[in-house]
Amino acid sequence: GVLLKTEEDGRMFPVSDDSATIVECLMNAAQNAGVKIQYGSGIQQIVKVDSGWQLILSDGIHFSCDALVMATGSSNQCWNMLAQLGVEIIKPVPSLFTFHIPEKKLHALSGLSVNNVTMKLEGTKIQTEGPLLVTHFGFSGPATLKLSAWAACELAASEYKAAVLINFLPELKASAVNALLLDARMEHNRKLPRNTFLFEEIPRRLWEFLVQRSGISDNLNWADIPNRYLNKLTEELTNGRYTLDGKSTFKDEFVTCGGVELNEVDLRTMQSKKFPGLFFCGETVNVDAVTGGFNFQWAWTSGFNAASGVEAIFNT
Repeated sequence: GVLLKTEEDGRMFPVSDDSATIVECLMNAAQNAGVKIQYGSGIQQIVKVDSGWQLILSDGIHFSCDALVMATGSSNQCWNMLAQLGVEIIKPVPSLFTFHIPEKKLHALSGLSVNNVTMKLEGTKIQTEGPLLVTHFGFSGPATLKLSAWAACELAASEYKAAVLINFLPELKASAVNALLLDARMEHNRKLPRNTFLFEEIPRRLWEFLVQRSGISDNLNWADIPNRYLNKLTEELTNGRYTLDGKSTFKDEFVTCGGVELNEVDLRTMQSKKFPGLFFCGETVNVDAVTGGFNFQWAWTSGFNAASGVEAIFNT
């Protein structure tokens, strides 16, 4: 019943642009299905018993059940309880976050966006493509968020001290970009590079920033630019290096990478291979995806499979 809209890159969101719409949908569905929700009762321990499972709550109440579905999302407490049972847990790390780039001249471009770039984590083969947004603290936008997801473990291991390489002209080879710059030196020889906009993909303010970042002074004409500076500008356009010094400082990570090891789960039913009657779904397991409906889709799919797996137990 939730009306959805599709972005150009395939991401999907509620028409309302409000996550509360999804929450309301789920709460209504649970109520209509007769689900009983017990609030204010934290789980302190999970115990395997002959007849199934026993939950010990914070208020001392014990619950017994034949089948237990863990849909606890990103919860270290629940992961620790599962680990105590003997379930293998992949160490959780943040995923889908923005990059803090300590470069003040870059921060001056805050609000500027580029429709399509490639972004690569230096020293790896991990690379993403998509729109880039410059913020007052560094980089955001789909390209950044995807890279933070694909490289979540590597970035965590480096304590978020790394470098990213950005190609602002992914449709062109570096040699072609360099050739266009050499042509510009001939054609616009008496003009200033910062006032000559060669690539429609590059916003004006970004072009001026990259020209300056390549070491070309503001009063230098095209005719007076040595090859080494054109080579540096080519590099800034196609393989610019930016030092990452931390992730989001506003606690706005969207999801967590890590959780129950996938090899321990029968993905057809989401049931534990070690412990019959124990099921997992959503972010409890080691699955994380980019924004735009993909994490929701994993929640729906794994939840459906887990529910079908529980139903099969009671039908046998």
